[in-house]
Amino acid sequence: MASDIERIKSVKERHEKTWLRIPDVVAVGIGITSVGSPGIIVSVKKNPQTARRKIPEAIGDIRIEIQVTGEIKSL
Repeated sequence: MASDIERIKSVKERHEKTWLRIPDVVAVGIGITSVGSPGIIVSVKKNPQTARRKIPEAIGDIRIEIQVTGEIKSL
């Protein structure tokens, strides 16, 4: 599993800056996907379809999910 996380981390690091430039994308992280496996979670303010047009559902066997979280503000 540790090697899986390292592969996911590598994919996230390669694409994160590009994905954060997409309108409504507010965060890119690593977490457990809706199918119960580790993957990349892309958080958006409100419109997941805009992000999905530019972000694939998977890269290799790494699942990429888009979740509506709203705006994220630091405290």
